[in-house]
Amino acid sequence: SFSLIMLKRLGVKPKYTLIFASTADEEAGGWRGIGWIVSKFPEKVKADYVINEGGGLAIRGRGGRVIYLVDVCEKGYCNVKIRISGKGGHSSTPYTNGNALYLMGLAIKRLYEYNPPMYRFSLVEESVKRVFEGLAGLPGSIVARMLFSPMRPLALKVISRFNPNINRFLKSLMGLTIAPTIANSGEKENVIPSLAELVVNCRLLPGQDDKYVLSVIRDALSGIGGFEVEILGWFPASYSDIDLKFFNSMESTLKLLMPNIDVRLAPFVMPGSSDSRFLRSLGAKVYGFSPMNPNLNYGELMNLAHGVNEKIDVNSLLLSTKFLSVLPLIMNI
Repeated sequence: SFSLIMLKRLGVKPKYTLIFASTADEEAGGWRGIGWIVSKFPEKVKADYVINEGGGLAIRGRGGRVIYLVDVCEKGYCNVKIRISGKGGHSSTPYTNGNALYLMGLAIKRLYEYNPPMYRFSLVEESVKRVFEGLAGLPGSIVARMLFSPMRPLALKVISRFNPNINRFLKSLMGLTIAPTIANSGEKENVIPSLAELVVNCRLLPGQDDKYVLSVIRDALSGIGGFEVEILGWFPASYSDIDLKFFNSMESTLKLLMPNIDVRLAPFVMPGSSDSRFLRSLGAKVYGFSPMNPNLNYGELMNLAHGVNEKIDVNSLLLSTKFLSVLPLIMNI
């Protein structure tokens, strides 16, 4: 909002219509925020291009180069409930294979260790290639080929030597992820439970759906015993094609704001999700980009978001505000 105020104060008359939408409910799925606006008043937010949250992480590369990641794709979302049945009994005689709580522990261990089949998606491979063109001491195309081949474990070890913080990020974006988030079992301290329920949150790449998730979970838990799997809700991944003209305008804006740094943009797939999918449904090319302080590393940024005392540093706030203020001027040229 401050960027629009600045443009107004400067008397800027953009060639394009600028729309500012401030909406709530994103953390709860967005259905009562931008989702509601899109369903009830789509003409109010219909646009060719949209800048949303999600991207803006800066990765320092060779020779002082800074690579900023632009969110062009967001993984889908799927919640699954797993019900595990066992044999109840008295806790004074615990030596049984039927404790549902024990079986749930095995299930969690299986899901943690499970490696889904190799799944290839062009935007993910392009993301990896573009990042590593400037990051590690290896050509991006070679790194991408290694990561999407049986050599992936070796590639991740090599990458961790150059930048240990990026392994967690790479593992999250290259395939389906499964994270246990809620566990319930037992009603009385001296009774072995006969039922345990586990909720897992899964993030999906484009082309993966709820049926794919069920097949992976069933495969991972095969042989554990009696279990049922139920989809609680899901939505697919969304992505926008890379518009070179708009990307070049974004990159030119950053170069103007950071004249002493070799700044480059690289598309990436965000492991999480935001409200972008609603606006993509209207045909907009949506890019998540709020440039962060280049002196913050990936680990520091992850600790700022959804952590204790969630916050943003002042330099990141200033840079993002300047970016949104200058981009319309660059687009005017």
